[in-house]
Amino acid sequence: MSSMEIRYKSKKDLLDELKIHKELAIKKLNQLDLDAALKKVNSAIILIEEAQEYLDLDDELEEFHQLNQKIINERVSHREWYLRKYNNLLKENLTEENLDSFLKLLAMLKDEVDGVVNKFNLEDVQYHINSYFKSLRKVYGIISSYKILEFSKASHQILRFAKEIRPEKFNNIKALTLSLYRNLITNKLQEISKIQNRCHMNELCEKLAISNDDLIKILDLVEEIPQNPIKNYNLKTQEIIFK
Repeated sequence: MSSMEIRYKSKKDLLDELKIHKELAIKKLNQLDLDAALKKVNSAIILIEEAQEYLDLDDELEEFHQLNQKIINERVSHREWYLRKYNNLLKENLTEENLDSFLKLLAMLKDEVDGVVNKFNLEDVQYHINSYFKSLRKVYGIISSYKILEFSKASHQILRFAKEIRPEKFNNIKALTLSLYRNLITNKLQEISKIQNRCHMNELCEKLAISNDDLIKILDLVEEIPQNPIKNYNLKTQEIIFK
């Protein structure tokens, strides 16, 4: 006598047990307890496969395979939803003014992901959010201090951070960092313009603690800013004239 015949007196007995497995799996699915739901489905599939030698259970097997796929799709759907929320935050335009509220939004998403990281296979998303949050906290610290630090320290702080995040894909943080550096340079140039009408490039390089090549890049960087105090500069004479 087979183990199937010992365990179940009839096909109806097996179908009754499969019905219980299905109901419990669906209940766990609705509760988003996806691991438990998959466990119930897999148990049912094992029962069906063991009994298929004696019973025709193709329809039941297909039904549980479909339920298994539905549970997997539910996990994928939630994972994509959190990933989409994170990617949308990466596209936000960051400014000194909105960074505080943006950090609060990111912290909320971080807490959500931390709570369901295993449920929806979000380990990679959690890692990227944590890295992003850490970088934003550093930017927040720079914003809180760069206007009161002496120029050389503030410049070093911003440039060091810019180098640190270069490998990352945080384009909105990079844009904000560039904006902070541009503001810092502009403020310094305005300060110099109040003291003198013109300046030699070498002298300005010394005041800004940068190379001549970097100075050219900075002059191009601030050229379109309304607050730019430079009227023009002559590369031949190496002279800069302030407004």
